[in-house]
Formats: sequence, structure tokens, C-alpha cells
Amino acid sequence: SVFYIVVLYLYKLSQNTLLTTLSNWVKKELFELILKTNYEDMKNVNFADFMTPITRIASASTTLINDVLTNLIPTIGDTGSTR
Repeated sequence: SVFYIVVLYLYKLSQNTLLTTLSNWVKKELFELILKTNYEDMKNVNFADFMTPITRIASASTTLINDVLTNLIPTIGDTGSTR
């Protein structure tokens, strides 16, 4: 019982740490990708216009990873114990 609580605490702690840093990391990487691929075409562009789509993509990817961490991984670990 104590072992389960410790494992659950560590799992939730790592999940929260990953998800809080993931959104900002995705935003940073997408912005760098846009700058690298379109540098010549983007010299006179207002980069604030890109923040809304970048934030949407980052939010969607964070939601996807959250769903995988909270639903898929515990389900995979639980499939063998039902038989």
C-alpha cells in the first residue's frame, strides 16, 4: 500500500513536470523551425502574428501527451492483471 502511494506520487510528479515544460518547449521549437525554414521570406513579418497558431499547436500536443500519460500508459500496465 505504501509502495503504491510512493509510485503513484512519483508518476504524478514526473507527469506534471513534463507537461508544464512541454508546452513552452513546443512553442520554442516551432518558432525556431519557422525562422530557420523561412528566414529570407520573413525579414519584414510581424512575428506576433505567429503566436496564436503556435500556441494552438503547443496546446494540442500537450493535450495529446497528457492523454497518453494519463490513459494509455496505465492501461497498458493494467492489461496483464485482468486475466
